[in-house]
Amino acid sequence: MAELRWSEQAVYDIEEVLSGIGRTSPTFATVVGDEIRDVADSLTALPLLGAMVPEYGRVDIRERQVRSW
Repeated sequence: MAELRWSEQAVYDIEEVLSGIGRTSPTFATVVGDEIRDVADSLTALPLLGAMVPEYGRVDIRERQVRSW
C-alpha cells in the first residue's frame, strides 16, 4: 500500500475551499470534505490512479479531481 502525503499547500487549499463552502452550507462542506478524503484514500490502494502533476513530471506525485469546480 502506498503512503499518502499532503503538501502544506494542498492542506491549506482544502481548508480554504471547505471554509468557503461552509459559510453557506456546513452540511455540504462536510460532504465535500468526505469526498476529498475518499478520493485521496483511494490513492493509497491504487497509487497510479491519479494523473501525474505536470508541474513536477514525477510518477510518484499524483492528482485527482473531486468535483468539476
